[in-house]
Amino acid sequence: MSQEPPKDAATPQSVQPHRYVVDTRDLAETYSDGIARAMIERGVLKLDLFTVVSYDPQKKEEVRAISRRLVLPMTAVQELAQVLQGIGDMVKNRQEQQN
Repeated sequence: MSQEPPKDAATPQSVQPHRYVVDTRDLAETYSDGIARAMIERGVLKLDLFTVVSYDPQKKEEVRAISRRLVLPMTAVQELAQVLQGIGDMVKNRQEQQN
């Protein structure tokens, strides 16, 4: 069991002192193909995630089902933005290293 996330992970800066206890052996993972919508209700951010369930060749479109909802307090929105920015930076750096 480690106490910090891996170094190749994007992590947010936090003003709150903290430490992590991470045991990834039993960490549940959920796969989604994308985000269907985001909404703010009663002080929480809700992200509806979708999974592609089929393809309609006549209409030439994916058929998507909302499969999960991620709910975060508004205080976590800034952390989420920092993590996504960090992931974008990691992708950019990897692309630059490959070129």
